[in-house]
Amino acid sequence: MKTSYDSLFDMGAIVINGKPINSLREIIGDKKCTMVVNIATQSPMADFNMTALNELYDRYCNDGFEILLFPCNQFHN
Repeated sequence: MKTSYDSLFDMGAIVINGKPINSLREIIGDKKCTMVVNIATQSPMADFNMTALNELYDRYCNDGFEILLFPCNQFHN
């Protein structure tokens, strides 16, 4: 697995349906703005955070805005 990247676009990931992608460029494409979020899905704040992120996405997605969420569950109690 590659551990050094020239940019965020070069990183691969596994998308929500389990399909691996070689480059985040496949998702980001020509978006004007991309927000990258490391989210603790087991946190008591998870529902609030997901609702806020969905509202933000819904508001700006037609203007070239994308949100990439990467779960990190190391913060749960």
